[in-house]
Formats: sequence, C-alpha cells, structure tokens
Amino acid sequence: IETEADLRDTLEAFGDVWLRADSGAAGRGSFRTSSYEHAKLWLDTNAGWGNFTAAQYLSPDTVTWQSVWNDGELVVAQSRRRLQWEFADRAPSGVTGITGAGLTVRDAEVDEIAMQAILAIDSHPHGIFAVDMTRDAAGVPNPTEINIGRFFTTTLFFTMAGLNMPHILTRLAFGEDVSVPERRVNPLPPGLLWLRGMDREPVLTHISEADLAQAELEARLARLHARTVA
Repeated sequence: IETEADLRDTLEAFGDVWLRADSGAAGRGSFRTSSYEHAKLWLDTNAGWGNFTAAQYLSPDTVTWQSVWNDGELVVAQSRRRLQWEFADRAPSGVTGITGAGLTVRDAEVDEIAMQAILAIDSHPHGIFAVDMTRDAAGVPNPTEINIGRFFTTTLFFTMAGLNMPHILTRLAFGEDVSVPERRVNPLPPGLLWLRGMDREPVLTHISEADLAQAELEARLARLHARTVA
C-alpha cells in the first residue's frame, strides 16, 4: 500500500481487509477493518505507507502442515490446527504469533494443497517445509507462507505425542537409518491437544478431556451462581 488510492482500491475489491507490515513475524502490525478511515489511521500511526500490505481477510481458522523431505521424497508430514493465539487480547488483531492451543487433524484437502504449495516452489524438496494455511469463507485452506529450514515452535507437541521429527531429520542428515511411521502423512491420531503459555509447562491431552473439563467447570459455576442467587 503506497498511496491512499491503493488503499481505496483494496477496500473496494475486498471489503474486509487484513493490514500488516510487509516484514517481521508474530503478526507484526496486523489489523482487520472494512473502514477506510480506520485503515488510514492505522497506516498513519504505524508508518505503514509503503511498508504494509493489504489482503482480503479470510478467517481465524488456521492450520499448519509440517513435513520432512529427503532428496525429493516425502519422509513424514503432520497437520495441526491452531485453536487459539496466546495473549490474543494483547493485540488489536488478536494475532500474536504464539500458538496457545493446537490440535492434530487429518484433512486430505490440507495435505494436497500443502504439497502443491511446496512443489510449486521446489520440484525436489530436501529438508524441512512447513506450510501455514488460513481457511477462507468457503472453508478452503489458503497457503499464507512456507517456512523452510526450521521447525515451527510447537514441534515439541508432535515429539511428545510420538512423532519426533527433529530426531528423524538429524538421522537423515548423518546418513543413518531412519524409523518412520507406516503412515507417512498425519501418523498421529486426530484430536490430540497441546496447551501452552508463558511461565508454565505445556500440557498434552485429548480434545475430549478438554471438553469434559469445560463441562465440569460450567456445571460448577452454575451451582455457585445458584447458591449466590439463593
């Protein structure tokens, strides 16, 4: 976005737009709006003219597909859906770059789109490729970035669940034999839940256990409310 005309054209084309800095991580400078006045003020106060991009807002539903490749061959891949951003209430857009809760998933469409994205930039992948995707209004996963050469921050999630991708990569790097799951894509069962935050150890559980805890909490609060009213 270089000029006010660029901003007006973008809002006219997309309606609901996602503004963010064109460099930096953790959702740097991200802001969602459909108002020209709000968008202009955001760019003005963040020195955004010429330094920000504007794109169509998709949805808060994001998924990441992390994979290890060896000399053009897919070794193993696993998907996880992000359920929430940690400290989301500290950022205007709700995006902080810190995954607070992740869930293992199996989705053939996610697998296919992630592989197409990787092969579109490298016909002979070798190493780590992690594809971030955001679903649009129709539910289709849209690739937003590909991280190459590093694992994402919740890799310990997969390791604790039984898929140690850093270990697999290290053995491959030294030319050693590698033990990989028979199921190469999404070997971990769906529904595994990883909860993490600041100044506390992460927790690995299952989404059903979290649902049960939520139901118990709601029942406890209802009892307390009934006592208070009485």
